[in-house]
Amino acid sequence: MKEIFWKILKKFRFYYRYLRSALMGSLHKKDFQKVKGFILFVGYPRSGHSIVGALLDAHPNIIIGMEWNVLSHLKAGFRKNQIFYSLMLRSRIFREREKNVWTGYSYRIEDSYQGRYTTIHFFGDKLGGFVSRYLISDPQLFPMLYKEMGVPVYHIHVIRNPFDVISTMTNRYYEKRKPLDYRITSLDLLTFIERFFKWAWAIKKYREEKERLWIDIYHEDLVHDSTSVLKRLMDYLGLEVGEEYYRACRNLIYRTPHRSRKTVPWTPELITYVESEIRKIPFLQRYDFNS
Repeated sequence: MKEIFWKILKKFRFYYRYLRSALMGSLHKKDFQKVKGFILFVGYPRSGHSIVGALLDAHPNIIIGMEWNVLSHLKAGFRKNQIFYSLMLRSRIFREREKNVWTGYSYRIEDSYQGRYTTIHFFGDKLGGFVSRYLISDPQLFPMLYKEMGVPVYHIHVIRNPFDVISTMTNRYYEKRKPLDYRITSLDLLTFIERFFKWAWAIKKYREEKERLWIDIYHEDLVHDSTSVLKRLMDYLGLEVGEEYYRACRNLIYRTPHRSRKTVPWTPELITYVESEIRKIPFLQRYDFNS
């Protein structure tokens, strides 16, 4: 009985969101008239998408929704103005209700345009890890997205050292499912090594199958010199912004990347295997276990 109740409630919530977004999307149409592009994050879980999304959402001409999942809503029948309104609402809720806190970290940039805007030129959805999964499970959603948006889709591929991504994925998985005193073994890493490279090959194929608007953002570069990376992003999107934006963004970023590979037991054999796989994928080749 309880299960039936929750299914009914879930459907009710969906229809409410659908109808509300249809109405509010229509009312906000004027706000959407100067949209030039849609930002699609592509990548892997635990790679630094959240911080890139937060930095972009702080720009007065960009709205980034935090994990709204545009592809699943597109599949459910949401149209362009519904998507735009929903991302605008998600951005505002993330600032006003959730205080820009995600997975225990604060992504708040004071005196910025997070959750607000002047003129909207770009919408985006910060959901890089799930996008890679859709490339494998539902690739037909991507042509649907391009058609529905009616504006160019700008891909932002956020990349982090695979050893750190795999280690963090493993840690997060077992934190939720095992006793607090459970000690991760090298065998526990195997599933996440396989997943990571499955997604990386899917991204490589997607990127190479046709010409796309695309930029690679390396997490380590962002940490070491955020201003240079953000200026590359602004050039890529064709946007201008004052020095105060870069200064505010610098305050959010850690000074050194977190090397989570040190928190799990990598064996020499696993390191050798992962490094051999890294060498097969051009956008990962700058990395090894010690980089």
